[in-house]
Amino acid sequence: MARDKQSTLTGVFVMEITWYTKCIMSQGKPYTDKQKETIIESLRESLELGFSRAKSCKMVGLDDTTLCKWVKADESLSMKLQDWENAINRIAMSNIRQQIATEVDEEDKKKEMTKWWAERKMKDDFSTRTEQTGKDGEDLFDPQAKKDMDNLLDEAFTEK
Repeated sequence: MARDKQSTLTGVFVMEITWYTKCIMSQGKPYTDKQKETIIESLRESLELGFSRAKSCKMVGLDDTTLCKWVKADESLSMKLQDWENAINRIAMSNIRQQIATEVDEEDKKKEMTKWWAERKMKDDFSTRTEQTGKDGEDLFDPQAKKDMDNLLDEAFTEK
């Protein structure tokens, strides 16, 4: 399928892929390489728009566990999907870079939307939250050190 046709996916095309995918699945037959390629390409637009893999799969009627199996079996597919998923992040970073370069003080929709996207989708780099625990759920600070610091602060404020 040509790239220009894909960039203009319509609801009808997505519905056709969904119907096609469900028909194949209902037969219980494994996908051919051509069918697999068509289904994977149908995920491109939604992934580039920032939808999750699970949501993108749902949109085309593919069980997300099937995609997980395909990704585990094919590292190049994983890289391709990651590239599509990062497309929106590249756009956001380009907008941020452009704003910095032009140093425009006025608030506009593009700047606000880029900021919103970066804070939510690129949390590791742009989060405005202060984390109390790490990704593993463990405390970021040693509990004893925190207790000692609290005691020192209490002493400092009670002496005055």
